[in-house]
Amino acid sequence: MINKTQEQIMATWKEKDPLVTIKCLAYNHQLFIEQAMDGFLSQITNFAFEIIVHDDASTDGTSQIIRQYEQQFPDIVKPIYQTENQYSKHNHAISKIIHQNTRGRYIALCDGDDYWIDEKKLQKQMDCMLKHSDCGLCFTDFNIWYQKKELMCTNLMMEHPEQYPCDYTLEQWILYPGYTAPMTWLYTAELYETFERLNSMDFSFEFFAHALATSKVICLKNETTAVYRVGHESAVHTSMPNKAYKRAKSLHDVRIVMIKKYRISEDVLEKVNQMYYNKAYRLIAINHDVEEIKQAKKYCRGFLRNVILCLANISFFRTLMSKVYRKTHQYNA
Repeated sequence: MINKTQEQIMATWKEKDPLVTIKCLAYNHQLFIEQAMDGFLSQITNFAFEIIVHDDASTDGTSQIIRQYEQQFPDIVKPIYQTENQYSKHNHAISKIIHQNTRGRYIALCDGDDYWIDEKKLQKQMDCMLKHSDCGLCFTDFNIWYQKKELMCTNLMMEHPEQYPCDYTLEQWILYPGYTAPMTWLYTAELYETFERLNSMDFSFEFFAHALATSKVICLKNETTAVYRVGHESAVHTSMPNKAYKRAKSLHDVRIVMIKKYRISEDVLEKVNQMYYNKAYRLIAINHDVEEIKQAKKYCRGFLRNVILCLANISFFRTLMSKVYRKTHQYNA
């Protein structure tokens, strides 16, 4: 636990009411939650902030660690303890529950297994947003920590700008969505309140599009403020073809909806379809989605792709393809 008292943290605050709410989602993060909480509490700011940490019925010692922080920092740490897992309901209940308890006019995100490494992260971003009144969302550069390999990749946006771009237009984001490090985001509560969630599996993709469509988005690309921890199979990183397909199709569907919602050209729609079907054809075949196989045949280029789609009707072939997929996509970061 951080070696600071609540009084020391609050000594630089000009007002007591929180300007920023830090939202932290935790589930079975016993090994990581302390590092995340210490990163929040190490922030040096001239404004007040609160930490809403939502423990989603963890089955390890996560909630016990959070309670220790609650006891030591009662005016800053505001936990929500669930007795029933909310994420598994797939109804976006967590977002609603946390938002009901949010007091800040600005919101920062960081899951319980990621962490901040710059004690002036919030202050730098707040200074930027106050300078640019039309800015709805501010994000920064970041590191990735590969847990199993014990490998840290640093300054991803600065050192690998093609893989991790930071300057998007709305059209570019829908065409070539990337990773913009949500654990670095600071955005206005007003931006969130005008956000209408679509039925996809990726909040960050949807919300970043909303920010681009309705406000100015600024990246502090010369500031590296947080670490994204990669270390276990998840919805994003999975070797299970059914899970991978469910996520891929969900993202494709929401991109199509966004093209219509934001009145983006038909050319973009065709490009999105071409890119999706030429990339996801194996998953479509393995999962034997008959309607999507028909669509894929319209867009897929190349003899091999079309052969795979035609053989998708054969159960043995699908089983073999599934085994190959699991082997080649084994998650061992």
